[in-house]
Amino acid sequence: ERVRTIDQAGEMVSSLFERFLSEFVTEEEEGEPKYSAQVKVMRNTEGNTLYVDFNDLLIYNQTLAEAIEQEYYRYEPFMRKALSNIVRRQDAAYVRDDLGEREFWIAMFNLGQIYSIRQMTTAKIGRLCSVSGQVTRTTEVRPELYS
Repeated sequence: ERVRTIDQAGEMVSSLFERFLSEFVTEEEEGEPKYSAQVKVMRNTEGNTLYVDFNDLLIYNQTLAEAIEQEYYRYEPFMRKALSNIVRRQDAAYVRDDLGEREFWIAMFNLGQIYSIRQMTTAKIGRLCSVSGQVTRTTEVRPELYS
């Protein structure tokens, strides 16, 4: 029999992030929560990506924002689950598609510090980072054949 462990910190992040998405209101846009409105737009355009301003997350809950930034790879599935719950609450039919459960994605912007490609070290693995660089050359991907 397999014992399943529960990531309690991940579940906490999921709960807090879901609350953030359903409650956050900016001072300029009083009324409907900002991300609830974006979920409606995402549904209307048949999209699957929600764009989140990291500064909004910092304003809402700095501890949550720092946890997500430090261990993004760990918490990303929990954040996607929270987004899926929000979409399901607004339109349960949209969560299901012909292939089963629709996948939703979160894109963060306004992260503050922007790293160059050369600054990307192993210490940044798993963290949420903004990267700036220039593509100088691209080539077609070709599989290598071994004999």
